[in-house]
Amino acid sequence: MEERISYTPYVIKYSFFVAIALIVYFLIMSLVGFLTDFHLRYLNFFILLAGIYFAKKRYIEAKKGQLEYLEGLLLGSFISAGAGLIFGMFVFFYLSYLNIDFMNYLREHAPFGDYLTPASAAFVIMMEAAASGAIISFIFMQLWKKKLPQQENI
Repeated sequence: MEERISYTPYVIKYSFFVAIALIVYFLIMSLVGFLTDFHLRYLNFFILLAGIYFAKKRYIEAKKGQLEYLEGLLLGSFISAGAGLIFGMFVFFYLSYLNIDFMNYLREHAPFGDYLTPASAAFVIMMEAAASGAIISFIFMQLWKKKLPQQENI
């Protein structure tokens, strides 16, 4: 009987790795004064992409080259949702307590800034991460399904 390998440990491990990378990147941007350059947040996508890629790669290695399509989609989606949740909580804390001036800057300069609160900013970040992760996972599975050995459906 084949040993069943759960993707849960991979989700937890890589969610934390991605979240830590996002937080470190955010803090570096804050320290060097680039926090107000909203275009730099697009690099978050590549941090998420790298985390999902390495998680899927390690998971496929652990499963000896086998990965079901839905399993691959869920792995990346859960990683991005977990990382987004952790990063969103950090941003909420940052905007609420560590840098209230930045929250005021966002209210003045961001689209819909009048309606922005630390909680709504954190929620948007979580949704952005979840959507980005779902897109990344879908693209990866489209590419990897061609590389993975074909599995027989019983």
